[in-house]
Amino acid sequence: MGVLANMRERSLQRPPEPSVYLPVAQAPTRSRTLVARVSGDAAAFADALQTAVWTVDAEQPVYEVQPMTALIDGGASPFRIIASLMLAFAVVSLLLGGVGIYGVTSYTVGRRANEIGIRLAIGAERASVVRLIVREGMLRASLGLAVGLGLALLLSRALRSLLVNVSPTDPWTFGSVILLLALVTFLGAYLPARRAARLDPVRALASD
Repeated sequence: MGVLANMRERSLQRPPEPSVYLPVAQAPTRSRTLVARVSGDAAAFADALQTAVWTVDAEQPVYEVQPMTALIDGGASPFRIIASLMLAFAVVSLLLGGVGIYGVTSYTVGRRANEIGIRLAIGAERASVVRLIVREGMLRASLGLAVGLGLALLLSRALRSLLVNVSPTDPWTFGSVILLLALVTFLGAYLPARRAARLDPVRALASD
């Protein structure tokens, strides 16, 4: 008798469960799985493994010989498909969000062209105009980031069954996403702000 280390037998997402190994004569099954540890390319040992089994029982069929990495990849393939789809949706959402921030900021800058022209005419520095517009854009986006972060923390529990050895509230993941969204928000506000700072005060006031 002995005790083995914990292992996942039924699926990757389920935690290890208590198991008892019984002799084949005591618990016969219609099929058996043989696991062998080899050095080098596992696929190259398929014929040798089959020959070893037939040496013991020439009538024993041997099928689905594959390395453990292929078995794990096959079990993880549904999760990879889901992860790829979620990544694609996330990238599209990020692009749409960036374009939306850029569009809203550009529209706001266009409506405030007269105000910006007056600020520049009375001596405001162009850098201060950029900071003003970017700060207002970041303040608007920070509210959305706070609401989105709260919803993500609440809904992350629904993804627990799809994660393996990863916490649904992983701080590194949330931190990197927040930084990425903040960067996209900054760019979406900075580009129109830089264009607004280049306005000619005379033309801006004359167009009113």
